[in-house]
Amino acid sequence: MRTHIARHRLLILPLSLLIMLLVSGWIFTRATKVPDFAHIRDVREKKAQFFAYLTPVVEDVNKDIEADKALLRRLGPPSSDSWLNRVRYHRLRALYMDPEQQIVDDSARYQALRNRIDTLPISLVLIQAAKESGWGTSRFAHQGYNFFGQQCFVAGCGFMPRQRDSGRRHEVARFTSPRQSVRAYMHNLNTHPRYEKLRQIRADLRDQGQPITGTALADGLTAYSERGQIYVEELKAMITASKLE
Repeated sequence: MRTHIARHRLLILPLSLLIMLLVSGWIFTRATKVPDFAHIRDVREKKAQFFAYLTPVVEDVNKDIEADKALLRRLGPPSSDSWLNRVRYHRLRALYMDPEQQIVDDSARYQALRNRIDTLPISLVLIQAAKESGWGTSRFAHQGYNFFGQQCFVAGCGFMPRQRDSGRRHEVARFTSPRQSVRAYMHNLNTHPRYEKLRQIRADLRDQGQPITGTALADGLTAYSERGQIYVEELKAMITASKLE
């Protein structure tokens, strides 16, 4: 009997671990090696494989944002209806709002959250990833899943740039999975003050019942590159050439 119980417990432990991993999402989000896009000679095939690689990741992150958006819509402006709802609202506020941004009026804060908690067109995400990573061939993409040229500012947080101006402290961020990279990029566009114009374009289009396209939102990305409007026009041309819209 004791032997039977011991074997039963041994079976339970791996099963419990499997359940924990499934619940945490580790099995589905763990990192996989970035394909060797540089060795795909056919340009069309390279584009197709690059888009196929990242599209499910973008869709997954957009689903998370949609869930937060639906929650905000259900909660409405902050109120004292329940302790749990107040906790949920403050979680969204902590995630999407700058703590230094002083918005006293509840309705104004709610509107600011509405403008920030929103999805991004897959076309825009894919094309920026393609442009910033050289269609997935950069060392930052291969060694750190950084497809968007994102920077970090804590020593050891990423890669040391080979060319960095004197006095600058930034590194090129390193991520543990494609999903983490896409999530950080989309959160950046949804929250950083530099991209307020993009969020306003998106909010205006939504209010007007118009399609929210990557071409339209690209106009809000002049601050993403030092090349400004030229960079924006290149993004638009790439979206058109790739027939993503």
